[in-house]
Amino acid sequence: MEAFSGTVDDPRDRVLSLFSFIASDHTAAPPCPCLHAGGDVETAERHVLELSRLVDRLCREGGYPPPLGHAIVLMIEGALVEAPVMGPDGPTRDARTAAAMLLAVYETGVGATDF
Repeated sequence: MEAFSGTVDDPRDRVLSLFSFIASDHTAAPPCPCLHAGGDVETAERHVLELSRLVDRLCREGGYPPPLGHAIVLMIEGALVEAPVMGPDGPTRDARTAAAMLLAVYETGVGATDF
């Protein structure tokens, strides 16, 4: 994920572009390093922390609350876990759709609760 550089201006699109990035660039975002670390806890932790920092930064820059960023990290991780079995397109598309819906709920306030 460190190769990702958000060049999109809209904060919402910057967050959602992470899903396109992981679907299209399998060298920069290999199938879930947590599963393929061969028991290397440090590699798995480093991956999750790096991803969390990136998503937190993008969410903070977009004015989104921290819990929303964590939810998006969970969606990305879920897509990475399913990709080796299902192929990258389906899980990534579904996770991106869920993230877009979550962002929309926060942006519009419709059905949103206090974060």
